[in-house]
Amino acid sequence: MSAKLIIIIISIIAVIFLMFFVSFSLFEKKDPFRLTSGKQIFKYIGDSIELEESTEEFSQFGENQEINKKLGIHRKYIILNERDSVAYYYDVFYLKKYNKYFTVYSFYPADSTAFERIHRVKNVVLSVNKNQLNNPSYGAINNPIPVLKYVGKEASIRDNNSDFDKPNMNYLYQQSVEYYSHTLSDQEFNALFGDK
Repeated sequence: MSAKLIIIIISIIAVIFLMFFVSFSLFEKKDPFRLTSGKQIFKYIGDSIELEESTEEFSQFGENQEINKKLGIHRKYIILNERDSVAYYYDVFYLKKYNKYFTVYSFYPADSTAFERIHRVKNVVLSVNKNQLNNPSYGAINNPIPVLKYVGKEASIRDNNSDFDKPNMNYLYQQSVEYYSHTLSDQEFNALFGDK
């Protein structure tokens, strides 16, 4: 065999291997453009329960400096499609009653003062997915239980008594579930939302 033929054969094998490797790598990653169907969103919401809590019980002070860094407000971005990304805020806190950490998400509209405004009222109603609440893999500082809907019980957290506008709050909850689904790994997404 000539040297040229050997180089061509090795090059073809290398290109095929490279294409396989790149393809495998891309498909193993989280799909940021996946869509969540209305059926999946309503199933997640249907599996949610409301927790009536006193804001005095919310703690943002941990046992050590490492935990304290994870508590409080944070900002991240989610990619919705090739052109659009959305900023969102999340606030991590601890509820002794459950011995678990929770996260209040603010997606739509993104509001960095959501947690601060929650403390303006005495009692709140937090909507959480009961599967996540009861799952031992949720509730640790590194995987807090998401709170995607929160309203004041006696007084509104939001301006113009918006908390008591049920159709609007239900719409915001649906939007929050949709945005939240984009923050999940494929494994978490499939566990929570399953098939369309």
